[in-house]
This record gives sequence, C-alpha cells and structure tokens, in this order.
Amino acid sequence: RIDLWARMESDRLTSPVMREFYSERDVVMEERRMRMDNQPVGRLWELTMATAFMAHPYQVPTIGWESDIRNLTADGAMEFFRTHYTPDRAVGALVGDLDIEETERILRETFGRIPAADPDRPAPRVVPEPEQEGERRAILELDAQPTLLMAWHKPTIPHVADVQAEALMEVLTGGRSARWFEKLVKERRLAADVSTFTGPGDAHPNLFIVYAVPQEGVTLEELEAALREEVATLRSELVDAAELEAAKKRLRANAIRALNSNLGLAQQLASMTQISGDPYYLERRL
Repeated sequence: RIDLWARMESDRLTSPVMREFYSERDVVMEERRMRMDNQPVGRLWELTMATAFMAHPYQVPTIGWESDIRNLTADGAMEFFRTHYTPDRAVGALVGDLDIEETERILRETFGRIPAADPDRPAPRVVPEPEQEGERRAILELDAQPTLLMAWHKPTIPHVADVQAEALMEVLTGGRSARWFEKLVKERRLAADVSTFTGPGDAHPNLFIVYAVPQEGVTLEELEAALREEVATLRSELVDAAELEAAKKRLRANAIRALNSNLGLAQQLASMTQISGDPYYLERRL
C-alpha cells in the first residue's frame, strides 16, 4: 500500500485501482455540483443546517463539503466504511409468505459471513447539540428566486413532540386547503409556496422547518413578518378541534397506505426499528 501511494505521488494514473478511485471521486463531486452547488435552494439548505447546528454532525451535508470530497483518500474512505457500516448498525426486514427456517439458513450463509464490528474499535460518538440561546440568522445573496427557511429545534421520535410536530405540519401545510395555504397564498397573496417538514435526520433531535417563497412584488421581510404572526397565533391559540381531527385522519390514512405493499411494510418496519428501536413503534405512534 505504501508502495502504491509512493507511485501515485509521481503519477496518479499509474494504478488502475487509483484511476478507478479518482474517477469515482469525480462522480461524487459532480453529484454535489448538481444537487447543491448549482441549486440555490441546496446552497441555502446547507447554510441553514450549518447555522442551526454548532456541534452535532447534522451541520455537515451527507455528501460532504467540496473540500471533504477533494481530500478524500481510498484509505480514508475504507476506514469510514469499516467504522460505520457494520452489522450491528444495520437493520433488515423481510415481508411475505416465507419459510422462516429456510430464510434464516440462507441469511446466515450469506449475510452471516459479513464480519462483526471490531470489539476494540471505539463506537462512533455523536456530540449532542447544546441548547440554542437566542436567534441565529444567515443570509445567502445569489441571483436567484428569493426563498426563506425558518427552523426550530425539536425532539425526535419516540418523543411525543415529534408526533405533535407531524400533526402541526399537516394542519399548516398539508394540502391546498391547509391553514397557511389558505391564509398566506390565497387570502393575503404573500407566498407563492409554503411548506413545512422536519429534518435533516430522525435519529437525533432535529428541526421543524418552514420553507416559503414570496409572490412577485413581496419582499422576504414581509413574508417573514407574516409567518412570525402565524407562529405567534399558534403559541396563543389552540388549533380548532375540527381542523386537528381532519389532519389526524389524513395522517392515519397516509400511514396505512404506506403499508399496502410488501415493500412499504418492510420499509416501515426497518426504519422504525433503526430509529426508535421498536419495529412496531408505528402502531403506538398512530
């Protein structure tokens, strides 16, 4: 390996293995350019996450910063893989009319050959995000459509606040008859688009995020002021019971539709297990 890297210093294209590695790295770089660097909203998203998180890895984009990709080595990539992609960190789900004993035998003969995590290797450590004190604000100036992202820290599943956040998202932006679409898009004509979601991940405390685009002639400051008025209303007034019940019905229906296929059921079982530790968490969530 040392010999190989010595040759690489003088001529990076000497080794077929290294040619393939650097080619793959270029592919990753192009993927980043396509999804982030050449997309104003992608760049705004990265800036928002880097502003919202000071210590937690959520501040770092999944694909990495450009400098990460350019400085990645084959050894570094393999070390990352061996540290994080181990059987103890994986979840699999099989759904269908299966012969359980035969299925288990096949799995042990195939996946069972994958080496377990090195017991002497320290477990990956995630630094918890400290409590935020006061507002943080970042401005990205580009020749692009004005866009606003606002975010608040929140717990993740299985905390009840995550369920409340999902219900709130449905009330506010869950369709063209939802509260904020009616008020901000149709009535006041301030927003061309408004949506809410959570992210950037679900394994650790994350963010409740508002995405909004102003209508022509409306400034970002005017749109932000209107959104803050709506947030203040949420803090002072309970959501109407009928409005909430309609949102809950839609959420239940969407959750059940996701289980209509074997693939959907397998995905739900695996994701719920990975994030909450309970494959049947969805039942409790509903």
